[in-house]
Amino acid sequence: MIGIIGAVDEEAAEIKKEIKDIKEEVISGISFFRGKFNQKEVVNAAITATLLIEKFDVKTVIFSGVAGSLSKDLKVGDVVAGVDVVQHDVDATAFGYKMGQIPQMKQWAFESDKNLLEKVQNIS
Repeated sequence: MIGIIGAVDEEAAEIKKEIKDIKEEVISGISFFRGKFNQKEVVNAAITATLLIEKFDVKTVIFSGVAGSLSKDLKVGDVVAGVDVVQHDVDATAFGYKMGQIPQMKQWAFESDKNLLEKVQNIS
């Protein structure tokens, strides 16, 4: 099963339009929508990857969300797939961590799945 997370309700609503045989399940006040997308079983949640993984046993989590850019080459609607992600709003540098590193975690960046990145890059 694949989990899809949307940053805001408007984005999640667009994703839900594409899910067939959709059913809603509420866990701890959070709505999860299960169904089929391109013959794959998916779960869409507006928040909380931990619950998504724990309650639905997803093996893949895809985040769909808005982002800003300093690049003039990128335009509204462009798709950007990151090779890794770093927490943008964590600053524990006073304690010897790198900017963005979550305290007590060895990892600074979290690598994206190479197979999924290849698939995204081949979408026309």
